[in-house]
Order: sequence, then structure tokens, then C-alpha cells
Amino acid sequence: MMATVSGSGRLQHLDLNLNYNCPIPSFVFCKNLVVLKLTDVLVQDNFFVDFPLLKMLPLNAVMLPKYLDLSHVLCGCPNLEDLELNDMDCEIKEKINRFPKLVRASINNGILPLEIFKDVHVLKFHWSYQPNLELDFDFHNLVELEMVLQLTKDWLRVFEVFKHSPKLQTLVIDKV
Repeated sequence: MMATVSGSGRLQHLDLNLNYNCPIPSFVFCKNLVVLKLTDVLVQDNFFVDFPLLKMLPLNAVMLPKYLDLSHVLCGCPNLEDLELNDMDCEIKEKINRFPKLVRASINNGILPLEIFKDVHVLKFHWSYQPNLELDFDFHNLVELEMVLQLTKDWLRVFEVFKHSPKLQTLVIDKV
């Protein structure tokens, strides 16, 4: 576990890499956080999300309580600029609006619709989790895109995304 504290004594950076057998109480998370990195974390049931200053949120293998879906977590982070979601065990029950300040997103599962990331500058996503993607929107700000493909037939989809990204400068394709 690592925590970085600013000169004023307020916790701004919290990086937790724990075993799932160690649930985290909600008092660990404070409103002053700017960076919150969680890996292999089981969040306790009394978790409340209110991170008005949070800019960076990498979530890797995080398990949320059943009543708390990912939309609640993300709505509590209005200034989010960098989002990473990997191996999340959670649900989406409510609609998620776009993030006005989000610049970078990396998602490896299909729990979030790709459309909410249409304003980002840098996007990485795993195509197999977006199997029926119909692009009826453009990525107006996208300059860097990394896609992970599994099948050779996904190449046609790559060109579809490419057509909807007028500012794209860098395209990285990984095949697994």
C-alpha cells in the first residue's frame, strides 16, 4: 500500500494494491484525493462516492458492493481526466453521461458504452467487449487510439472507427 500526502497534510494520492480478503472501509477515501488507484480491492458495503477533486482513477480487478454500480462511482468524480477500467466485477444500472473533462480512457470490458468516451483524446479499448458496436457518433477529439483485436474479421471494424475519427494521428492495433 502506498499513500502520498501533500505538504498541507491532506491525502491527495492513494494507491492500494490488496488481496480481496482485506475489504476497504470507506473512511480510507477522502474528498481531497486527486489520484485513486485500486488493484485487487474489495470495497465494503458502506462505501459512498464523493471525489470532487479526483482526476485519475485506475481501477484494476475491483469488486464493488451489489448496491453500488459503476455509474455511482463515476458520477461522484466530476473532474475525472484519466480513467482506466480492467477486470471490473460490477454492474451498470443507470445511464452514464459523458465526462466533460475526460482526456484519456482505457477500458478492457464492455460494461460501459463506447459512446461516453467520444470526447476523449486518447482511447484504448478491447474490441471483443464491443462486439455489436454501431458507430452513429464521431470521436471529434481523438488523436490516439489503441485497439486490441482477437479475430481477423475485426479489421473491418477498425476501418469503421478510423472513419469516425477525423483528428486521429496515432493508431495502434494489438492482436491477441
